[in-house]
Formats: sequence, C-alpha cells, structure tokens
Amino acid sequence: MGWSVVWPVSRWNTPDDGAVFNDLVAALQERDDLVPAGFVGPTGLQTVANFQYEIPQMLAQANAWRWWDRSRTALVTLANLLADTIGQAAWTYDLTAAGAAWTPPFPLVFNELRAATNGLTTLRRLAASAVSAQVDSVYDVTFGITSWPTQRAAAFAQFDGNDDGVSTGLAYDVGLSASLFDSGSDQQWYLDAQEMTLSFDTSALDGYTVTSAWLEFTTQASAGSTDYSDTFTAEATNAGGAQRGTFASDDYSLKSIELDVADVVTDGDTVLKLCSTRANTADRSIWSPPGPDYTSTYREGFDLGDTLRLVVEVQFDYRA
Repeated sequence: MGWSVVWPVSRWNTPDDGAVFNDLVAALQERDDLVPAGFVGPTGLQTVANFQYEIPQMLAQANAWRWWDRSRTALVTLANLLADTIGQAAWTYDLTAAGAAWTPPFPLVFNELRAATNGLTTLRRLAASAVSAQVDSVYDVTFGITSWPTQRAAAFAQFDGNDDGVSTGLAYDVGLSASLFDSGSDQQWYLDAQEMTLSFDTSALDGYTVTSAWLEFTTQASAGSTDYSDTFTAEATNAGGAQRGTFASDDYSLKSIELDVADVVTDGDTVLKLCSTRANTADRSIWSPPGPDYTSTYREGFDLGDTLRLVVEVQFDYRA
C-alpha cells in the first residue's frame, strides 16, 4: 500500500484521521518483522505517545538484525536518527514524558514520526561463521640445489588447485606460506594456500527485496614471524568467485565492500569469500635465502580482525 495521500499531514487535515494512524502502524509493523521490538500492533499502540515510544524501543532491542548507521559505522541511535531525518536532536513534543500521553496529535508530530520511520531502512547482521580453509598445498623432495631461483620457481609451479594435506605450520587466514628444510643431502619443500569463507544466515530476509548490500570487516597481521614475507592484493568475492572488491593485504583497517544485491540469499545463507588475487604458481622472488643451507620460511598473508558484518538495505512498502 505505502503511504496514503494524506502525507505530509497539514494543519487542515483531521489529526486523528484513521488513514494517518493506520499508515504509521503498518510502517512500523513492516520493520518490526525484521527487528522485533514487541510493541507494534493494534493493542499496543492506542495513542500517538505510544507511536513515539515504539521507535526508541525498536532501536534498543537486542536482536541479531539491528538498524545500522552507515555514515557513522555504528548502530542507529534515536538522537542521530532524529537529527538525520527531521533535523533536530529530539521530538518537538516529547509524548513519552510523564502525563503527556494525551497531548493533542499535532500534524507536526505525525510528520516527525513518519520521517523517523522512513529513516529505518538499513540493517546489519553479525556473521554466523567465518572459516579459514586450506585450498591447495604442495610437498616436494629434491636432492641438491644448483640454482635457488630455478628450484624455488619449480616448487611453486607444482600448485595444481588440489589440497595434498601438507601444512607449513605457519599461522594466517588468507594467503600463502612456504618453508624449506635443507639437510644438505635433500631439501623438503612445504607450501600451502588458504582462503576464508564467510557465511551469514540471511533467511530472516525471506520475502523482502534487498536494494543494496555491503560487507564490512577488518584485517590484521598474522601472528608469529617468518624469515621472509611479502604483500599481495586480496579480494572479496561472492560464492561463485565473482570479484566484489580488492584491498592490500597489509592494509589493516575497516573495509567496506559493495555487493551485488543478487549476492544476498534471502531464504538461506549468504556466502562470501576472502582470498588472494595472486596465482599460487607465481614465483616469489623476494624469498631468497643465502646458501648453502637454505632452510627458511616465507609467508604472505593476513588474519581477519575483530569486525565482521553484512549490512543490507531493504525496500520497504512504507518508505518516503
């Protein structure tokens, strides 16, 4: 249905017009389906004061889906919502104050309630899971190194997209690591590569249309040290591998990656990935330990930080 033709309410409208009241009930009920506040409904909203009370309650509820303020990268607060929608820090009339329930329903108050309701469009979801998985590895035994660059490049060239179950034992979530143990008579090469899968339960969006979405996360340096390290360009992709954004592996900051609305699965789990854009088979020329004992470790990687969330904007029927 959407907002009826009585909006914006003017001084010549009947303030208690049933269409005005019903529009507000429907608009808040639509939002209450995603972020339940528990107060919306014919029995719970008999006065304009209760309408006004409902909005801060909706913001305060502890729910996995929460209203999100993208410009401030924080949960929406009533003060900021009011400042952004009606240009002031508080209601013109505080109908939730003691004894104010019977304040006449001024058209101005109705318009402020509609403006604040229209400001509730964007939600964020905490991740259900974030799993780092080894996607490829190599084990190679050689006997004698006549040319370090040649032998090193040959070891990396053996990546074939299959995980052989080999691990270097180095810590990281996304990227690649390698190690060489040189006994003199033989050399044992260990190489592995990892990517991260992010899975969000977005089934609560079933029946809604997503108009925009983005992934927000932070990265940090991997624990421990190695003999050699290098940086690379990382990417965020959808479940099918389509690139949605790139960033430097050593850029330890908050990332905001725009997604395609089709990436969000509204009746199940939304799956995204973080991985390297650099081919595993590419020679890592920065790794160049001195001979004759080449025993050494190498890593290019990063860890996921403390922040991880999927943010979506939903198309509501009752919107400006």
